[in-house]
Amino acid sequence: MDYVEFSTNYAKKSILLLRPIDWMLAVVLATIVACIAIYLKRQNRISIYQAIAAVLLVTYVFLVFSSTVFSRSYTGVHSYRLLPFWSYREIFHYGRMDLLVENLLNIVLLMPVGLLLPVLNRKLKLKHIILVASVMSYTIELSQLIFCKGLFELFDDPFHNILGAVIGYGMYMGVKNWKYFEK
Repeated sequence: MDYVEFSTNYAKKSILLLRPIDWMLAVVLATIVACIAIYLKRQNRISIYQAIAAVLLVTYVFLVFSSTVFSRSYTGVHSYRLLPFWSYREIFHYGRMDLLVENLLNIVLLMPVGLLLPVLNRKLKLKHIILVASVMSYTIELSQLIFCKGLFELFDDPFHNILGAVIGYGMYMGVKNWKYFEK
């Protein structure tokens, strides 16, 4: 099995682990946010792109928390890794390709946040994206620790999540001048 196939299978399993209730709640949440966005659009308070970004962002953030905290099994153990970049030591010393895939998926995880947030509010700067990504990432990590639903990582996961949000913001900056994003 090559790297791309391994990564694809790993990502599919992560998405498929979501419970049906998570998907149903995501649809309900998206519907509520869409109704609010339609109302705001009709009041000329937001653009159609902001409305779409709001629905996508809120739904996506819910699904992220569902897959990283809510739908995970209770382990009964408060697991944590406080050593910075421990995963890279495992990758380089022991050939742990599963950790490399996890690191890459953690980068991808918050890319949509970095891309969609500035669509909602064009005044947001990189520092705001980093702040939001940091809060999201550490909320996930602390929730996993407190509720015994995964491994709390002080540096690795947050670093990769923030990097992903920064890449997403870079993608936004690369396309923000397209005429399609004008009001």
